[in-house]
Amino acid sequence: MFKKLAVLLIPALIAPAASALLITDTHCLDYPTCHEPALIDAATSTTYSYTHDLTDDGFTPGVDFAKEAWLSIEVRTGNSPDTEIIRLNLGGGVELSDSVLVDHTPITFNVGMFAINIINDTGMLAVTVSADSGWFAFKRSDLTVAVPEPGTISLLGAMLLGLGLIRRRATS
Repeated sequence: MFKKLAVLLIPALIAPAASALLITDTHCLDYPTCHEPALIDAATSTTYSYTHDLTDDGFTPGVDFAKEAWLSIEVRTGNSPDTEIIRLNLGGGVELSDSVLVDHTPITFNVGMFAINIINDTGMLAVTVSADSGWFAFKRSDLTVAVPEPGTISLLGAMLLGLGLIRRRATS
């Protein structure tokens, strides 16, 4: 009995170490080169909104389940030729709306509430970037999600099935 249980528990120890499939969607004005930035002047238009669509990159809502998600937004402000990359972890169930200073210009980003749930339900994520004053140049945004590989899920399912069969035989 213990030998059978040990044989079934070995895959359980290996499964968490299995890697996840990473799916990335990139948004920029001139994809795929991403050289031309979108200039946003707070005097005329304070926001730049766009949507990441992971379904174009192989993510299937209802089939794939993102465990983790990361968003990076590359912007430039003022006269500096250097860009700043804002990185966000979307794994929490809180509203992600915050301001960061990029070259003394406050840049606000908003991805809404429960971003990871929206990604899992629709495969998409709407993002809004804005400046309170001055101007900024939006260069690119990358949304990356970690989806468990099907082999990992199959391994876990086989282990649970085996445990159920051992329990059924033990009660017979």
